[in-house]
Amino acid sequence: THNLYFFHELIKLSPKSKDDRNFKRDYRLFRITKNEFSTITEIQKNSIQNEYQSLWQILKDAKEEKVNKIIIPNIMRNILEYYFGFVHRTDSLQNELTKLAKDEKNSDFRAFYRYINRGSHSDSVNITDMGDIDPDKYLKQLKNIFSATGDEKHYAKMMDEIDEEIATA
Repeated sequence: THNLYFFHELIKLSPKSKDDRNFKRDYRLFRITKNEFSTITEIQKNSIQNEYQSLWQILKDAKEEKVNKIIIPNIMRNILEYYFGFVHRTDSLQNELTKLAKDEKNSDFRAFYRYINRGSHSDSVNITDMGDIDPDKYLKQLKNIFSATGDEKHYAKMMDEIDEEIATA
């Protein structure tokens, strides 16, 4: 389902194991990932928790080439707007984006900035082929934004680079 409310209802009503962390043996949920070919993977009870975490999961899937790369700019833009809007630091985000875009030594960031601004909106005039996009190149720039704003632990946690205990310490 694409409906997270319905997904959470499935989780809430699911038969639980004794430890309440997993499903009973005869109950399973699966994630279907569509790209060139569809893949089906089993997911655990706590695999998807909210829309924001789903955006990060899509980025991780893109990094592993499980989803089409064309969605990367829109997902990155949504993550930035969602996170910095939630923590009431959109001014901090804009300041760092401007600083990083003016940095002469980091031409990759300027390309990234154009990429998330242009690639995240429909454009019927300038058709773009994103077939050769390297997700790691743009993930590095996204990480730079979180580092520049002092939120590198959040990025690392969401990309499963560190444990939650370290991220909240």
